[in-house]
Amino acid sequence: MKRKILIPIAGICLLALAVFGAYRVDMERMAKEEPVVFGTWGCDYCPPEEAPQGKADGEEPPAGDGLGGAAALYLSVLNDLWEKDSGLNSGVDYISVDLSAAPIRLTAEECTHLAQTFAAAHGAQGLTLTIDELDEQGYLTAQPLEGTDQVWRSLENGILFRITGEAGDLEGQPGSGQTIRFTADKWRSPLGAYGFSDCTATCDAGGEWGGYSIGGEFIS
Repeated sequence: MKRKILIPIAGICLLALAVFGAYRVDMERMAKEEPVVFGTWGCDYCPPEEAPQGKADGEEPPAGDGLGGAAALYLSVLNDLWEKDSGLNSGVDYISVDLSAAPIRLTAEECTHLAQTFAAAHGAQGLTLTIDELDEQGYLTAQPLEGTDQVWRSLENGILFRITGEAGDLEGQPGSGQTIRFTADKWRSPLGAYGFSDCTATCDAGGEWGGYSIGGEFIS
């Protein structure tokens, strides 16, 4: 009788060991493979967010692939202006570049490419809106000035860069010592702006713009 009882028990034990061994082998195999994640809740690893285009602050600004002539000159001016009074640049989600009154006009495509190249270098969205267009589209925030009937208008999450010239600020023809004069500034509010004044640049015989000179700087 005892033999009849022992045989089934031994069989059950052997079956349990076989199942456990197969489970252990399967778990070791799964541990070597990439885990399958259904959603992100509770997972220890999630893929990093895509980094913004361009280089981080403190590194060399991008060369501006596809930008030449006056566009390359303007990008150089914007990069130099960015480094001035850097506190004005903090916390910006978008950068608008207004070249509508620049001494040498660019095409709409060139303006967009320049603005996006410049803004991407600083982790922001690039726009090509003027101050009036920013106001019309709701980018400007209005707040009353205490003790006055005036209204304070500012860009809370963005900054506006402008390069402007006057009539007669373009002299000569490209490739023959053409010279331009211009003013460049960045603006967030009536008391939050910085700019270059009386700037001059000359085009060489090959049609390329080299460096430029700054006559003065202003802050408000």
